[in-house]
Amino acid sequence: MAIDELDRLEVIIKPDEGEVEPFIGTVSGESSFIEIDLTLTAGSYSKNDVLADTQIIENVLRANGATGIWQSCTLLDKGHNGGDIDIFILKKNTSIGTENSPINISDSDAEDILGVWTFESQKYVDLVNSKFIQQDNIGVMVKSEENSSDLYVAAVDRDGDTHVENGIHLKLGFLLD
Repeated sequence: MAIDELDRLEVIIKPDEGEVEPFIGTVSGESSFIEIDLTLTAGSYSKNDVLADTQIIENVLRANGATGIWQSCTLLDKGHNGGDIDIFILKKNTSIGTENSPINISDSDAEDILGVWTFESQKYVDLVNSKFIQQDNIGVMVKSEENSSDLYVAAVDRDGDTHVENGIHLKLGFLLD
């Protein structure tokens, strides 16, 4: 069977019948690329303080209640700190606490967290006036609420650094179903 370069071969296995059935389909796939400046205030943060409380990532998924994969994240620290920072992806606008205060989220609200990635201080690239870090292949499944295609992002400072206002710029990549 010849397969055009623009097509793919999918193998469908029918577990009940133990048969393998070839299926020719087209290559498909969608992605979403989002840039967002976290709304943090300038000042000194303590270890484990909320850097940026939950912010909306509008229409990141293809439909209400849709799924996808959080694939990549880059972080530009305009304050030149390069400290350990947790980035949270949530399915609802659930607060993780007050900015510039310790993280404070109930067990039931923590169920809204879809995934978290920790950027570690020793992995940043020093750009003299800022620091940059990236992570590919995060691979966290995400799903929006049934009445929304939005997701949410929040951040926690794990080191206790001094930050500049709106000094964290994120680029988030999602693979979409």
